[in-house]
Order: sequence, then structure tokens, then C-alpha cells
Amino acid sequence: MASFGNGTKAYYDSMRSGLVPCIVTEIRNARGGIEVHARVTANRYAYPRGDRIVSSPSFMIPRSHVIRARSFSARIIGGYTWTVQP
Repeated sequence: MASFGNGTKAYYDSMRSGLVPCIVTEIRNARGGIEVHARVTANRYAYPRGDRIVSSPSFMIPRSHVIRARSFSARIIGGYTWTVQP
């Protein structure tokens, strides 16, 4: 299983705006589990470039685990974890 941390290029699965490209800036332990903090790298509808996102790890997907199809959908490959780094 692949493990990812700070500085990883990822997509935020936003439901309405699709996959929003971002860079993970910090991963923290929170009360309910892990929090992933990221910075948006391109404008996507409600998410302007430079915007900060705080998400659970289940909505943050490393770019290497997304396969873009020729149609409008993308396939997400599991088998990754987010690691809290000091």
C-alpha cells in the first residue's frame, strides 16, 4: 500500500465541482481521525486558485491514483494512505 504525505499533488473530490487539483500542505491528527489540509492549484467553479481546503482523507486522492478516461468520468484506484509527518 502506497503512503503519501506533505507536498503530494492530489485531487479533492468535491462532488459538484469534480476533481479539484491541489497540493497537500499539512496532515494532522484530529479528534475524529486525520485531517488533510491542501491548497488549490487551479480555478474550478467554487474553488479559486490559492483557496485552502480542509478535508477528511477519503475525499483527498493522490494524482497517481486517478485514471482519466476519454469520457467525462475518472476512475479512482484505492490502496493508498495519508501519513502524519512531524
